[in-house]
Amino acid sequence: MNTSIFKNIDTEEKAYWLGFIYSDGSVDDRHKRLKVTLSDVDQHHLLKLKEFLGHDKPLYRYEEKAFNLNSDYICKPQVELSVYSVELFNSLQVFGIIPNKTYNFCLDISLIPDHLQKHFWRGMIDGDGCVVSTDKSRVLQLTGHKEVCEMFLDHIKQHFNTTTSILPDGSVFTVKFSKTLAGKIARYFYKDSTIHLERKYKKAMSITGAKNPVVKKPVIVKHAGTLKVYESIKSFCEETSLNYKNVYYGLTKYKQYKSYEFVSAT
Repeated sequence: MNTSIFKNIDTEEKAYWLGFIYSDGSVDDRHKRLKVTLSDVDQHHLLKLKEFLGHDKPLYRYEEKAFNLNSDYICKPQVELSVYSVELFNSLQVFGIIPNKTYNFCLDISLIPDHLQKHFWRGMIDGDGCVVSTDKSRVLQLTGHKEVCEMFLDHIKQHFNTTTSILPDGSVFTVKFSKTLAGKIARYFYKDSTIHLERKYKKAMSITGAKNPVVKKPVIVKHAGTLKVYESIKSFCEETSLNYKNVYYGLTKYKQYKSYEFVSAT
């Protein structure tokens, strides 16, 4: 295993994984351990990190209990990478990845060359960020410690004109970009990147165009006792010669318009 891999940040991969570890990873002083836990759907990304570190131990799988408002719980499959190394532990601390970093902020990216810092922030977005891609909205945001959001916003302002502010979001803070600017920022971080979380990459690239992406949502309509599936509300309106705005209002408010009953719209 390459335990000295973060001693010199001189590649896109190193900068990216450092950002991803800062957002989704943790270290503990007792065991000198790095731990990164992701949802099972992102296990392939964790395998990429495992390969990057040259780690030869298998991922640990378990089910996390998540409770809802009725005090019922569902099991969410998780995958975890644990790496025990004093050298790796010490090298990560140089950048501010320390035990209980949520409450002991000391992130320092000055050791990352300027031309590689965008990759660090992409790693942060893949971990603690959000990319929204629908037919009506385009959003890119980062949530976390106030100082982290300030540093992220400073980086954005070096490349884009924006009056965006950092806003409180519960116990953390959020910096959020929308519409055309979100698309431009997504292109800046993700276009031509060689390492990224695949599902966020796809969303990021889908909002980089001049227009919002068209997301077709199937709808099942019941009429005269017969069910029929349409690829979207628009296609339903075209076939039945109905007004889209009236149909959409009826669907969202009453689940029905005239003699048409909307069984589902996902």
